[in-house]
Amino acid sequence: MNNDSQEIGLGELFSIIKQYKKFIFSFMLLSLLAAGTYSYLNPRYDSSAIVAIGHIDLSPTVYLEDPNEVMRRLNNGAVQAATDTKVPNYITVKAQAKTAAAAKEAVSQATDELLQRHDSLFEESVRKRNLEREEIINQIKSNDSIIATIDKLSYDKQNIPAVALMIYEKGQLSQIQMQLRRQIIEVEKRNSPPYVKKTSLISSPSLQSKPAVSPIVIYSTASFAGLACSIIMVFLYRAFQSMRKVGSA
Repeated sequence: MNNDSQEIGLGELFSIIKQYKKFIFSFMLLSLLAAGTYSYLNPRYDSSAIVAIGHIDLSPTVYLEDPNEVMRRLNNGAVQAATDTKVPNYITVKAQAKTAAAAKEAVSQATDELLQRHDSLFEESVRKRNLEREEIINQIKSNDSIIATIDKLSYDKQNIPAVALMIYEKGQLSQIQMQLRRQIIEVEKRNSPPYVKKTSLISSPSLQSKPAVSPIVIYSTASFAGLACSIIMVFLYRAFQSMRKVGSA
């Protein structure tokens, strides 16, 4: 038998569809009904928010927590998180639920926990630098006290080496005081914006009024799937019938 005679032409395809049109359209309607019922019983709403991870230094940049680690911790099933390729400390937090309120609540809970955690880390960093500043200030006060004591001493002209030693010590302490005061300026600078910044919400959790997937998309997909499946079933049925005829012959 010639292979060309076994090929189904476009006209024959339309003829088959016309012959089984009731079954095909019934199957399509059944698919639409199933899709409509599922989408009604299982609506899905999206919510999202963008969080900017704060930092505690800029030279180099030291984040409160590694953004990639934050993303891995947030991807726990209830929400999904992803970093921004252009702004590495921006994290998008998303959630999907049957109601818009539930989706927003899931995102809000995740972002609130993250902000509370990072607020604690931020305050701890600020506290450590404040302690560092206090230690420097106490050292300056102690050195100032020593310098004042040296200034009050009556230099003994008969003991030139002792006088020279005190003058040298005072000069050394004065240099140390200058270095310590520069350290205080540096600590205060690194403990204030823009060198430090808290983790914050760039955009608050959204509350959508419409489902994540449009009904038009659902019904269009269901129609196409129903049409394709029904045609395949028709061809399988015809193939089965042909095999039975060949077998009975």
